[in-house]
Amino acid sequence: MRPLRLTFIVAAAAGAISAACAVTVDEDHFFYPGPAFTTAVPEIPPVTVERLSIAVADGATLGGVRLGQANADLEILYFGGNASRADDMVAFLGPLLSGTRANLTMIDYRGYGRSTGTPTIATLKADALAVLDRLRDRAGATPIVVHGVSLGGFVAAYVAANRAIQGLVLEATAPDAQTWAANQVPAVAKPFVRLHIAPALLDENNVEALKRYAGPLLLIAGSKDKITPPRFLQQLFDASLSPHKHVVVANGARHGAALLQPEARKAFDQFLDVVRADAR
Repeated sequence: MRPLRLTFIVAAAAGAISAACAVTVDEDHFFYPGPAFTTAVPEIPPVTVERLSIAVADGATLGGVRLGQANADLEILYFGGNASRADDMVAFLGPLLSGTRANLTMIDYRGYGRSTGTPTIATLKADALAVLDRLRDRAGATPIVVHGVSLGGFVAAYVAANRAIQGLVLEATAPDAQTWAANQVPAVAKPFVRLHIAPALLDENNVEALKRYAGPLLLIAGSKDKITPPRFLQQLFDASLSPHKHVVVANGARHGAALLQPEARKAFDQFLDVVRADAR
């Protein structure tokens, strides 16, 4: 997950030291659409890689990938950060599945990778529910874990609040969009910059979403994450109704890289076993 498109905020902040400045944060400041860099999705045996194409109600087509394992007894629906493309992520996600006995599906947001259309908050949420419903049809009774990273954390929490799922992982995300945006403003400029958040973004609130989800929850952050620092997790933990909730802060990890650290990976694998046990 990259920071917001805040070049304009930083520039405004530099000029605001002597005069107060109001900066508006719109929806498109959260999105980095564009094609994937990967032209040929790598082979990662024994995991099978299937390229997906999903038509949604308004005529858009969503591209994505499904990583499958012969012994899988769990499904993971993965929502990446605002710079992630499914084809590019295969090389990272394949090793992540090692030893998990899980399949993983990742779909590109509109305008990203092989997906058509233009990304907005509204289409992001509608598409996420449509993808979850499609995965449920395919998975049958197999438990589904929804995993969101950074921007994807907002998408994952929204799905958890509006659909029956069996586990939720929120990684490198924030309590709400306003807190997220405010954290991007340099400390020296905070007294001089007033953020005006677009209404569609003000509605994006993980704290409120977690009040509507009571299943197993894993919260992950990197100790060196400056975009979504570990302190954000406490508000999410406190809001959660789950009797099975756990926080892990990966020592030395930066934004979106926590699962590369052993303590986070161990907590992730243990969480999947909690979901399996809870779903029996």
